[in-house]
Amino acid sequence: MTHFRERAFWMFNTGHRLGDLRRLVRQYNRPADSVYPIGSYYKGGLYGTAYVMAVPFEEVNNPNFTQCTDQNP
Repeated sequence: MTHFRERAFWMFNTGHRLGDLRRLVRQYNRPADSVYPIGSYYKGGLYGTAYVMAVPFEEVNNPNFTQCTDQNP
């Protein structure tokens, strides 16, 4: 798991962290509440329960786009 810890520091600010978080839940069977942030957000409010990102309109508008309907982390 050291690999994921080091990778977390490098990838956090670039927005590439979601794939690693989903991999930890799906392939390494870690509970989602231990991988994704929960509780209050430091700028106010609470973290949401969504584990996947919405597909932008530009991609949905693409005729070759096929959406994955699996919304689990």
